Amino acid sequence: MACLRLSAQSEGSAYDSTVVPKKKSTYDKKEEILFDNNRYRKYNNYLTFGGGGLGSTIQQNVQKAFGADYHFHIRRQYLQAGILFSGEDISASNDIQIHFCYGIREEKNRTNVSLFAGPSFFTGVDGTPGVTGPTIYSGVGAYFCFQAIFKIKYDLGIGFDVFADLADKREMGGIKLILFFSGAYRGVKQNFNPHVKAEKR
Repeated sequence: MACLRLSAQSEGSAYDSTVVPKKKSTYDKKEEILFDNNRYRKYNNYLTFGGGGLGSTIQQNVQKAFGADYHFHIRRQYLQAGILFSGEDISASNDIQIHFCYGIREEKNRTNVSLFAGPSFFTGVDGTPGVTGPTIYSGVGAYFCFQAIFKIKYDLGIGFDVFADLADKREMGGIKLILFFSGAYRGVKQNFNPHVKAEKR
């Protein structure tokens, strides 16, 4: 009887250990990493802006472009809100576009690479040859961009942004040289950093 009771307990213990779920990685909004004797927030917001050129199906010549994008996160998910001006000159824009996108981001000590996509809203002046007077257009499109940043410091860098905006009334695509500013910095490295997972007391 004792042998049966011991056997049943052993089987129960083995069974109980198999049904215990594995712990998932918890989200810590204040999680930090250490780099170059400084502390940086792992989940951070950042700003990119810069200028370049683009081609458009509704304009004759290559257009100058200037844009700015604010990238922010909700837990581990990243979003982008931005604006793009284009025209023969920055002071004489003939197309203005805003976009709101969802994306993926991979940040490392020396690089920040991201891909975003989402809806866009635009308005502009038609530059098609043969038009006797200016024609105002507006519409909704789909915006895509790929950014690659090379960091000078962890929270400061320079890179490029390849983008496209597709719509029925006009399509455009181009490239910008951009600057990167991150809000990741949290101060100098301390003897103990409670939000750095790799550190133990």
